[in-house]
Amino acid sequence: MEEITQAYVDWFKDIEATWDSTYALYCLALSPTLIPDPNRIRLSTEQYVFTELAQRQIISPEAHTYSVDPSDVDTIPSSYSRSAATRMSSLGNALYRLMKEGHLSITNFIALFRIGDSLSPDTEAFLTDALVDLFDDNHVQALFVLVPHLEAVIVDTLESIGRPAYTITEQGTQQQLLGGLFIEGSDLFGSDYAMYLRYRYTSREGTNLRNRLSHGQLRYPNATYLNS
Repeated sequence: MEEITQAYVDWFKDIEATWDSTYALYCLALSPTLIPDPNRIRLSTEQYVFTELAQRQIISPEAHTYSVDPSDVDTIPSSYSRSAATRMSSLGNALYRLMKEGHLSITNFIALFRIGDSLSPDTEAFLTDALVDLFDDNHVQALFVLVPHLEAVIVDTLESIGRPAYTITEQGTQQQLLGGLFIEGSDLFGSDYAMYLRYRYTSREGTNLRNRLSHGQLRYPNATYLNS
């Protein structure tokens, strides 16, 4: 992981020297190599027959146990977490180093926010406040501002391209839940990335970051710069 982190840092500095740091950050944000391939992970674990013989038991960090049906094709593979954690930890460490060394600034992130011209002034203001906290090493504050507004970012983006962020119910219409928004936008950013977002924020098979944070179940030591 340390070697991968160093490779990210070296690559970023090379791109920065040729173009600029915002473009390097843009390339990282869109890099498909950062997102695990669930089909490849499933194929690599098919040889282990025992995984198909019984339901998987998952224990959350809060010590809650629940079962997952392995025959469900939408289930996140059991080896997915290890792959995603390795990639994102390496990237997070690299970004942290680049921030501390002055290669990344708040303006680089704001430039990315404005590329699509889709965020509302309120959403952009909250994200900017969270970035200030992030760069000041106030990781708890940054995390508690950033994660709830992930939903607003997706809603703003879908509405900017004429896509509804609502679902019809017997009582009328209501905004889709965050997991539904990930699925709704999967054709825009790909099914692999949609699964990663579910793993990261809303699935009990993953880090479930948004739900644990919203319900006060996130352990304090996990409110780190990596999660932010």
